[in-house]
Amino acid sequence: MKSLKRILTLIFVCLFTFLLVGCDLTGKKSSVTQSTTKKKVSEERIYDKDLNILDDNYRNFYEIFVWSYADSDGNGIGDFNGITSKLDYIKDMGFNGIWLMPICSATSYHKYDVVDYYSVDQQFGTLADFTNLVNKCHEKGIKIILDLVVNHTAEAHPWFQSAINYLRQNGEPGGEYGEYYNFTTQYNSGYTAISNTFYYYEAQFWSGMPDLNLDSDKVRNEIKNIMYYWLDLGVDGFRLDAVTSYYTNNVNKNVEFLSWISDTVKEKKSDAYIVGEAWINSYSGVRSYYESSVDSFFLFPIATGDGTLIKTLIDNKTNNGQEYGNLLNVLSSTYDKGILAPFLSNHDTNRIVNFVGRKNVEKIKMINGLMSLMNGSTFVYYGEEIGMICANASSDPEKRIAMYWNKNRNNEF
Repeated sequence: MKSLKRILTLIFVCLFTFLLVGCDLTGKKSSVTQSTTKKKVSEERIYDKDLNILDDNYRNFYEIFVWSYADSDGNGIGDFNGITSKLDYIKDMGFNGIWLMPICSATSYHKYDVVDYYSVDQQFGTLADFTNLVNKCHEKGIKIILDLVVNHTAEAHPWFQSAINYLRQNGEPGGEYGEYYNFTTQYNSGYTAISNTFYYYEAQFWSGMPDLNLDSDKVRNEIKNIMYYWLDLGVDGFRLDAVTSYYTNNVNKNVEFLSWISDTVKEKKSDAYIVGEAWINSYSGVRSYYESSVDSFFLFPIATGDGTLIKTLIDNKTNNGQEYGNLLNVLSSTYDKGILAPFLSNHDTNRIVNFVGRKNVEKIKMINGLMSLMNGSTFVYYGEEIGMICANASSDPEKRIAMYWNKNRNNEF
C-alpha cells in the first residue's frame, strides 16, 4: 500500500510539473507559457509572504488517560512504557500530537489532585520512562502536551499542610505558605471549614482540592518554575485544566491570569502550544477567553450529544449539508484569532457511541469526519477510534475505562 502511494504521488508530481512547464505537442516550451509561468510563480511568491501560513501547532491530538491506556508490566495499571509501545499505532491513525492527562504524583486515580508537581506518579513509571516517551514521540514527529493543574492542589500537598498547621498553631494564616491558599473567617459558597478554627478555605470542586491563591506572586513564581521544569524535559506545551474556575465567575481575571501563563510559557519556549478548558456552551463565551493570547480553547459548543455538530447530523433535517456549512461560517466569523480546538468527547463526557447509538456506525464515522474537516487542532479521546462505549454516564471512572486492545477486555488490565 505504501509503495502504491509513493507511485501515485510520483505520477501526480510529474503531471503537475508537466502542466506547470507548459510544453507544446513537440515537447518544446512555449515562450508565452514560459513568460506566463514566471509571472505566476512571482505572484505566488509575493502572495506567500502575505499568507497566514498554518504553523506547526495545527495538529491532530490524541487524548490519553495513562492509567487506562496500555499496561506494560501486567500490574493492571497503564503506564508510560505502555504508551511508548503504542506510538506506531497512534501515528498510523494520523495523530501527530498527544495530550496526557495529569501524570504528577497525586492521591486519586485521576491525578487531578497534585501532591508533587516535580515528580511523575510512580504508578505510571519513572521519570526516565517519561522522558523516554517524550524522546520517542519526537523521533516520530509527535508533540506531547501535559495537563497542567494549577487551579488547586491536593489537600495532602505539603504547601497546604504547612499552611493549615501554621493557622491552627497561631490562630491566623501566615508562615511560608499562608498566602498560597484562600482563607477567610466568613463562609462563602465553595468554602470548607477548618476544624478547631474559625477559618474556611476555598475549594470550589471539593474539600480535597483546595484552590490556590493565584493573586500571590509567590504562587505564580511556583507555577512558572513548574512549567519551566517540564518544558526543560522536552514537553511541547500544556492543556490548562478548569480555566473558568481560576477566579470563579470573573472572566476578566481569568483572562488576565491566562495571559500571564501564555506570556511566561512563550518566553521560555516560543513555539509551545497551549490549550485551555473553558467549559462554556456559547461561541461568544469561549471567544472571550481568546483575548488572553492562549493558542486554543476547546470548542465545547459543538461537542457531546448536545453540541451543534452531532445535532447537525442526526436531527431530522433535509439540509444537513447546509447546516454544516452554516456552522463553519459561524465559527469563522466568531473566532477571528487563535487556533480552534474542536472535539467530540473527553474524559468528563459520555462517549460518541452513547450519543449517536451503537447501531449508527456510519453516522459515527461521518461525525468524526466532519470534525476532522474543521479548522484548528482536533482532539480525539482514546478509544473513540474503535467505538468504545460508556456503561454508566454518571460515573467518571466508567468514562475512563481501560482501552480494548482486543476482544478480551482484560487482556492487559
